[in-house]
Amino acid sequence: MPMVFSLLPASHSPLGSLPRAAQALIVGLRGWVAGWRATARGDAGAEAQWESTWNTFAASLGPSQGRVATGTLAAFVAALAVGARRPLVVRPACCARLSSDERALLALVQCAALRRSAAECRARAIWLVRGEHAQPLIIHASDLGQALTATGLEIGATAALGPPFGTPLEAPLEAPLEAPLEACQDEAVPLVVPPLSEAGD
Repeated sequence: MPMVFSLLPASHSPLGSLPRAAQALIVGLRGWVAGWRATARGDAGAEAQWESTWNTFAASLGPSQGRVATGTLAAFVAALAVGARRPLVVRPACCARLSSDERALLALVQCAALRRSAAECRARAIWLVRGEHAQPLIIHASDLGQALTATGLEIGATAALGPPFGTPLEAPLEAPLEAPLEACQDEAVPLVVPPLSEAGD
């Protein structure tokens, strides 16, 4: 079943308040998803979007570790594409605020990277993917978190991010939208993410 990402205007968690590794993760994720969006639409800008992810990671982590982080991000998003239980919302790169799904993705990576309890990581993964896909996603989240923190950058804690541990799956996470940023007035366009082999290396 293909994964659907929607790129929408702003939500309510400021990107700028996150630790540097967490910021790099969200910005890199947005660039990678935008590349897949361009591929799905037949646009020529996919490679530029993927290069923006590499540039984000290289600037934060250095070229060698940036390459590792880009590869682990690709595997993480591919795991989401295989197992997602619903469409996920990823904001355009210009947005200074996070969607609830971006917060949930970040919280899972934080949980796995910080080696929190297996039960908590599984609960966060199941918010995003069907049960049988939870463990592979946790493994990729751990790899991604380790890649982002290998050079000493802080990724932060999970306390204020993502669905609280034990939150029922049907509980709404997103507060009413604030006034959207001028630069983020993009139309909401669903993105069907192709398999990783079709999206490029």
